[in-house]
Amino acid sequence: MLGYVEPQCHKVVDYVRDKKSDIYSLGVLLWEISSGYPPYSKIPIHNLVYKINTGFREQPITDTPSAYVELYEKCWDDNPSLRPTIEEVFDTLQKISQQINANNENGSKITEDLDKLDINNETNSDSIYQNDSKLQISKTKNDNIDKNKNELSNILSEIIQAYLERNKIGKTKSFNFDTILEKYKSKSREIFKYLIKNTSTKHYEVMVGKFHKEGFGTIKNEGVAFKWFMKASKNDDINGHYEVGYCYFYACGTEDNDEKACTFYEQGANKGLNIALDSLAFCYKHAIGVPKDRLKTFELYKKSAENGYVMSQYEL
Repeated sequence: MLGYVEPQCHKVVDYVRDKKSDIYSLGVLLWEISSGYPPYSKIPIHNLVYKINTGFREQPITDTPSAYVELYEKCWDDNPSLRPTIEEVFDTLQKISQQINANNENGSKITEDLDKLDINNETNSDSIYQNDSKLQISKTKNDNIDKNKNELSNILSEIIQAYLERNKIGKTKSFNFDTILEKYKSKSREIFKYLIKNTSTKHYEVMVGKFHKEGFGTIKNEGVAFKWFMKASKNDDINGHYEVGYCYFYACGTEDNDEKACTFYEQGANKGLNIALDSLAFCYKHAIGVPKDRLKTFELYKKSAENGYVMSQYEL
């Protein structure tokens, strides 16, 4: 039952549960309903509390309505004050239900209208032919990505640079890689297609994996993401080493395996990747996948901090 327990119970001594604690549990239950599986079933029980307390949550199931995902993610927010009330949960679920019902009705209406359409009718045929040129023009406009090549190239470069910056300095008050992805969410599908076509893009495998992991421009698929990260690692991309380690650490698209996580973190750390140094230091600090070693922890945090990684500076 640990997966349903309010994280504050593990963080704050003598924490008193309240209605917000119930909302957290409800959020986990809503995810379970969408998946059909118990939460955190892949996470070893001895690691579960730690991972939840550090922000780990189950990933959305493919094709789950975005409003439903947003709702349960708000419910299981680590900050109790940011969780919705039970009345707000009920209202949101009701709106989602109404939207789904409306979509089903619209689908039936479209089918009925198509059944009524006689394509052999001369009037309909004339109308279709008269509008054919307009449809072709519209299709050409929608499919003509070439004219946007420069724009897409610049955007992709900005995203890649932001990703590399995150791995160098981490998340700060003025910088967050996620905000860059959100900024270009409306163009994400075009950006993803552009990336796929340009296989010579630097850090290609890592970025394809990252887009799959985040559901940026494509369907979110952690299993596919892991395979791309592994390709990047095999091609000796230091960012790929870190991402594979992250996936093993958080059971993201693969098994939960802290020892393997540390092995890949170490590959990135040995080549000076700050985010890998910080992650490996954390493992040594808490004896996760490696024996506890205070000196090693200090050395890793120190190296990362000196290279500009903000969280390592905090740890020092």
